[in-house]
Amino acid sequence: MKSLKKIALVFSCMALLGAGSAFAADAAQSSPLDEVQANPEVMRAPGTYVTRGEIVAVEDGMYVIKGEGSRNMVATIVDRGTYIVEGDSGKLRLPYALKEGQKVTAYYSATMTRSMPPQSHALAIVIEDSEEPASFFEVAQASLAKDGSYVTVLNTNNDVIATIDANACADFAKIKKGDKLLVWSSMMTMSLPAQTHAEKVVVLP
Repeated sequence: MKSLKKIALVFSCMALLGAGSAFAADAAQSSPLDEVQANPEVMRAPGTYVTRGEIVAVEDGMYVIKGEGSRNMVATIVDRGTYIVEGDSGKLRLPYALKEGQKVTAYYSATMTRSMPPQSHALAIVIEDSEEPASFFEVAQASLAKDGSYVTVLNTNNDVIATIDANACADFAKIKKGDKLLVWSSMMTMSLPAQTHAEKVVVLP
């Protein structure tokens, strides 16, 4: 009888070990780090700055924004290359939609003048964004999951990996290298590169 109990115990332990190995294998397969190849050695200073605040002045295509972020005040230059986006709907707007007094989040080039306030080309401006600021994300790598349920993307700085599914973007499967995205997420790991699960994504044309 004791021998039977020992045999049963051995088989139970083997089953648990097998389940643990299978779980570990599944976890490894689902890791975003396995789907894109981030190289910390190529990380560089961010090419994009962000300021969240209010438009306090408008003059000849220049929008002065005062708030918090990379710069407390910046004069953003808006032209045909600037994306104007409604924060709630994600729809694109024309520059005339920007007005003094609006709450906005501005994404602009890290290259700027030494004037006060500094002037910089606006890459994107999100109007009245009620959520946490998005990340302006240029895709360096994109890897669609084997089951097609999500895509994993790495930015050109090699410092952020985002997982995007249908809840965040209806056309997530079409996201490819070179695309420019606005990525909203509430949590990001402290790892290097950081990892996040996107809650909303706008693919910029």
